[in-house]
Amino acid sequence: MTGREWPTREQWEIEHRQFYLDECDDIVTRKASAYATPEEVEALIVELREQWKQYGRELRAIPVEDRPPKGKWWAGLLDDTPEGNAAYNAARARYEPSLELEDRRRRINRAIKDLRNDWIPLPMYRGGNFCTWLVDRYEAARDQAIEAAAAKRA
Repeated sequence: MTGREWPTREQWEIEHRQFYLDECDDIVTRKASAYATPEEVEALIVELREQWKQYGRELRAIPVEDRPPKGKWWAGLLDDTPEGNAAYNAARARYEPSLELEDRRRRINRAIKDLRNDWIPLPMYRGGNFCTWLVDRYEAARDQAIEAAAAKRA
């Protein structure tokens, strides 16, 4: 018909093997207890609480007029006009330091909640240089599992 020689099912399967990360979910756990002792987890939570408190002190040091009002302060500024966008950008630049600190505190709260539930905080919750050693242990175990699964498939 087309003059092309089609591979057999077995040849096609060998050529199109693909390993997906979700195939190793049952191999590698995200439980913090698998990568750290309870004492290490508690020490990490204490360290995170201290960092959370420090960000709170820094947030209180910012003058009230440079902090955004409660609620959706940006909702009235968003429109499709250049003036509206300029007003939003100016407000965002003015509030940026406090918004950044609030975001870091939010991420720390989420990381503490995950640790208390025996989960490793995801990298998006790290928000800085906390939990790195724990996440690094998890990622090393995950990488080993991926290599082993890929070798098994080959």
